[in-house]
Amino acid sequence: MAWQDKYEDKVVSPEKAVKVVKSGDRVGFPSFSPPRDLCLALAARRNELSNVTLISNWAQWFPWFESGWEESFNVLVPFVLRQTRQGVLDKRLDFVPYLFGLEDGWRQLDGSRKGNYPYSDVFMLRLTPPNKNGFCSFGYFPLYSPVAARTAKTVIAEIDPSLPWTYGECIHVSQLDFLVERKPKEQKSQKKAPLPIPPAEEAEQASVMGSYVADLIRDGDTLQVGTGTPSEACMEFLGSKNDLRIYTEVIWPQIIELMKAGVFRGCNGDFLPQQKAVCSGLVTYEADPRYQECMDYLDHNPVFDFRDVSSVCNVANIAANENMVCVNTALSIDLLGQIVVDYLGSVPLSGVGGQVEFTIGGHYSRGGRTITVLPSTAKGGTVSRIVPKFEPGTQVAIPGHYLDFLVTEHGVVNLEGMGRRGKAEAIISVAHPYFQPELKKAARSRFYP
Repeated sequence: MAWQDKYEDKVVSPEKAVKVVKSGDRVGFPSFSPPRDLCLALAARRNELSNVTLISNWAQWFPWFESGWEESFNVLVPFVLRQTRQGVLDKRLDFVPYLFGLEDGWRQLDGSRKGNYPYSDVFMLRLTPPNKNGFCSFGYFPLYSPVAARTAKTVIAEIDPSLPWTYGECIHVSQLDFLVERKPKEQKSQKKAPLPIPPAEEAEQASVMGSYVADLIRDGDTLQVGTGTPSEACMEFLGSKNDLRIYTEVIWPQIIELMKAGVFRGCNGDFLPQQKAVCSGLVTYEADPRYQECMDYLDHNPVFDFRDVSSVCNVANIAANENMVCVNTALSIDLLGQIVVDYLGSVPLSGVGGQVEFTIGGHYSRGGRTITVLPSTAKGGTVSRIVPKFEPGTQVAIPGHYLDFLVTEHGVVNLEGMGRRGKAEAIISVAHPYFQPELKKAARSRFYP
């Protein structure tokens, strides 16, 4: 039977597709851009279902985040975002952090393990229409979708013609159980969320840090830029660089602009396979005026290699890149150099993403560097993000041994190989001047006789 015949046999409505979900199931969705029609069809079955676990990095709002839906849907959150933050604080939604590099699917084959985060009974996702050979692309943000689709018992795909075809991992129609065809006009009719814009003072502070970071990036480096206004700000200062490479969890519209300007290797077609821009997704918003331009640039562009995040965030794969420079934002740092990424005290605020793996992998890269970007204060300058020690319950994401370059708006320090005293003094030197006397007093009490 030709794949086209199999395709037609699998096409159903969203309402019929979600009938496969039964009480007690684990249902997974992609990160950032789930199939909204299928999600809403599943929500409509609220009164028919109980104890259904829903899994995703939730970047959009869905009704099961509201109070009163807990008996029907148990929502797991690996990365706390605006839509889920209050639910996590209220303990209605469960925060389940995980490391991307460990989610490669092989652990599920070990009967002694329960199966890590993305594994599910049913996985629902958006895909491009199939090509002439019956393969569908995961579009501009596959992240963990390739592994999740490969390990789920049932896969339901919403076929979306608006998605760009991206090279890298793909999936054949024969591996899909149900198909829902999405019309382009349905996507255009959706209300677009406003583009997030940081406050002017925060943006100015980030710009200063971004310029410091750019000075640490050399021609020929391989670059990873993590999520967060401070780390993202470095991209506006890379226009004068040459021959950069991309190996990163996510790319940004700014990266695409730099690729068009010739800053990155291979963008004019002179690339070798090992010079491709390797990533797991593009972070963008439909409200961004660059959105469609980015989609057009990604579509069938052989410069890109979109891979599952478990491959991209694998420490060994990261370390295999020469001159790997990893730029990531922190929430707080203590005088031992321990890095907090996703907690405020004992309260989860975001998630670690691939930051832990890139920080470690960057150290083992030949010529590699890791750069941690930290605004020195919070709450309008009234609280220092550099602290003598963390309060009980704080989750440290990255040990102080892996703190390399630290950048604040007050300067740059390299902390590699320092003892406790030297490291504390260097960290204090880039703290806000108002808090330095208090920090120096704490350091003397803690690290000196």
